[in-house]
Amino acid sequence: MNLLEVINVSVKVSARTLVDQISLTLRAGQLLSIIGPNGAGKSSLLKCVAGDIEPTEGKLQLHGFAEGQVQRARQLAVLPQLSLLNFPFRVSEVVALGRVPHSSGAAHDGEIIAHCLALMDITHLQERRYTTLSGGEKQRVQLARVIAQLWVTDGKVDYPRLLLLDEPTTALDMGHQQLLLTALQRLTEHGVAILMVLHDVNLAARCSDTILAMKDGHCVAAGPPSQVITAPTMQTLFNTATQIVRHPSDASPMVVSVDG
Repeated sequence: MNLLEVINVSVKVSARTLVDQISLTLRAGQLLSIIGPNGAGKSSLLKCVAGDIEPTEGKLQLHGFAEGQVQRARQLAVLPQLSLLNFPFRVSEVVALGRVPHSSGAAHDGEIIAHCLALMDITHLQERRYTTLSGGEKQRVQLARVIAQLWVTDGKVDYPRLLLLDEPTTALDMGHQQLLLTALQRLTEHGVAILMVLHDVNLAARCSDTILAMKDGHCVAAGPPSQVITAPTMQTLFNTATQIVRHPSDASPMVVSVDG
């Protein structure tokens, strides 16, 4: 059963169409990445799914999600492009905010917080003040927070969970990008559905079950990475010549720029 259905959704602001007749489906345990150039409508579509903006046309359905804010916060976690937090909380306190919707007890929450700190390689930062961190460190703290919001240790979950990420690899170095992808894989293995916006096409190709390619609010291509990550699609999206090769470890498509 589909957890999320987006059916011919459009988003218009004044006379400008940000999202134009986009459709997608997402099941539990799937990861879908949205790629495309700046201004393609990727973040607007994600905000629409998050409920931050209403679709002008079309229909969006979340199946099995609670109506109440607290209950829904146990099922839906969102990381926007910019996470504005200017209070000098300790890192562990910021991650603990992800556990606020739950009633799982301090000891259980403490285990989850410690686990998510380790997942994002920030255990050594847990007593640091958030406002003193670098951009990449702050991003990892915010990622740990939203992972903690949906994490379940015993695996016994009878409700759907959805994680929405807008450019989660921003400011992350290569090693921490890989840590993030490993953490996301573990979430999907435990039934969490993930919808995220990525600028890095090669990362999207490696970690996604499905990719939606957008430009000027439209769907250019959608499907598994092997069908979307092609030289013609990259030319359409980014107006640049590329060659597609295969990654040596998993044969996923890789985009290589072509000179001239």
